[in-house]
Amino acid sequence: MKARGNLQVAQKDTVNPKSKLMEAQKDTASPKMEMMEVTKDYASEIEEFKNEADLKLSSNQKHIAVLRGKYLKLAETDEACMEKISKLEQKNSDLKKSLADYQDGGKNDWLLFKNRFNDDMDELQNALKEFAPEKME
Repeated sequence: MKARGNLQVAQKDTVNPKSKLMEAQKDTASPKMEMMEVTKDYASEIEEFKNEADLKLSSNQKHIAVLRGKYLKLAETDEACMEKISKLEQKNSDLKKSLADYQDGGKNDWLLFKNRFNDDMDELQNALKEFAPEKME
């Protein structure tokens, strides 16, 4: 009888290390899964940002085309304003190229790029909003 009791205790001890091993594997699998989720979220964040930025850039391009069209209809074309419109168009094109050329260099690189891009985009959009020459109104 005592031998059976010892055997049952020994079996419990052998099962216990196995369950500990299984739990340890679960613990290491969990951070891996979390890392995969973070990577997936990070990639989807980049994709979502690019899609939203493309929409803004397209809207900017339409706005610039409207400005150019209005100015070309005027009897006296103001060269300085046409040059300013061309600069706004070039800035928009540069932003579009920058976005298309972005190569993922890690989260820190992405954050720097995103902040710089957003600052440049805000600057361009503000310049477009403020561009309302008197002759066009």
